[in-house]
Amino acid sequence: MTIHDDGAGRARPPVPGPSGHGLIGMHERVHLLGGRLHADPTAQGWRLITELPALASDMEPQP
Repeated sequence: MTIHDDGAGRARPPVPGPSGHGLIGMHERVHLLGGRLHADPTAQGWRLITELPALASDMEPQP
């Protein structure tokens, strides 16, 4: 999956307290699922590329 953020989003006020841990948190969650995450800045935002393995149970035909 590829996600491209063009940086045109509206600014949000800071949220008090702990956050979702940004790119580090996303990387950790993807890694726990056996996948890979690549994130890099673009000229106007960010690009995230994620590869996740297909689960065998998801591949079985449903009745």
